[in-house]
Amino acid sequence: MKNKIKNELEILFYLIQNHKDFMIQGILSTKRILDNTKNGALEDLARECENRQRLISIMEKIQRKIEQLIINNQAQLRDNQLKNGVLNWQKEYEAWIIDIDNLDQYILTLLTKEKDKTTQEIATVFKNRQSIQKYDLTNTKNK
Repeated sequence: MKNKIKNELEILFYLIQNHKDFMIQGILSTKRILDNTKNGALEDLARECENRQRLISIMEKIQRKIEQLIINNQAQLRDNQLKNGVLNWQKEYEAWIIDIDNLDQYILTLLTKEKDKTTQEIATVFKNRQSIQKYDLTNTKNK
């Protein structure tokens, strides 16, 4: 039984490290999304959003496994060193969520400005076409 517990704790901390690695990849991906937004690279932006979503999906699966291992090994995690390892991961993850949310809000602001600019350009083109049609003599009907 003790070997199983030790193995589960090893798995727990392996998964925590794995999760932290994905957190780094998530930040890097979000920064690429920001760069693509600033540069107007819409295809790259869409591709990177899909990649980040896959990263987050993997992270959620790892997180569920971590949480289950924490529940299964509550007694062993009363040890301060083990408990601190888990608490540090939780704090880092909470900070990561805030960082990602802040970057996402900034990206959303940039995308909203771009959408408004595009909407204004479309309205201007439409208005110009209507003005040109008023003066287009080939467009008049013979009476």
